[in-house]
Amino acid sequence: MSHSIDDLTGQVALVTGGGAGIGLAIGTELHRRGAHVYLVDISQDALDAAASALPDAVGVLGNIADLDSITSVVERVVGEAGGIDILVNSAGIGIIKPALEITEADWDRTLDINLRGMFFMSQAVARHMIPAGHGRIVNVASMCGTIAIDGHAAYTASKAGVVGMTKVLAGEWARDGITVNSISPTVVLTELAKNVWNGDEADEMLAKIPVGRFAVPEDVAQAVAFLVTQSGMITGHDLLVDGGYVIR
Repeated sequence: MSHSIDDLTGQVALVTGGGAGIGLAIGTELHRRGAHVYLVDISQDALDAAASALPDAVGVLGNIADLDSITSVVERVVGEAGGIDILVNSAGIGIIKPALEITEADWDRTLDINLRGMFFMSQAVARHMIPAGHGRIVNVASMCGTIAIDGHAAYTASKAGVVGMTKVLAGEWARDGITVNSISPTVVLTELAKNVWNGDEADEMLAKIPVGRFAVPEDVAQAVAFLVTQSGMITGHDLLVDGGYVIR
């Protein structure tokens, strides 16, 4: 069934990591469908650039690795907009190193942003969604939460954690009218990823993707839009946006 671009008119969407890449593409797609979008990012420069690309969105400086920052971001958005209907946890980092080279700081930073921050942002927003009796939360995980790729030990641990956490939150908050789902993309060709995935390594990965290409940010954005516009009977699901990678 096709959806009107007005499906989200009047709804408030908060997107973390919204200053660039996947997060900005998600914010753009939700805005196209009528949502009032808040883009949260740790970089003011990224937010300034996003404002040029999506001038109707509101940029909010915030650090999801800091609980006080999470609280202030959520209070600001609720104070200005009256509530939050949609939360997309897109902020994340990838520190790619062989397992023997990962430091304690690498591990802690990865888990603090990719998993801990995502949980506490979800918790803070859910405190407002539950009284409203409605909400949509989408957590950006990765196919690395399902499969193993060398050099991704900390990243995979964080993303597998996101998939498991998502299921628990979905179960706890389902009776409150809140759906919680995750999406697990393959390699997504953001500007940053283009610098990492090139040459022989990229060719080897590409050969494992049946559709014959890497994802682009808009692929992820469309998957998010599907999950936040569906009726409410899809929750606790991890939607693979991987071009068929894991079926091989």
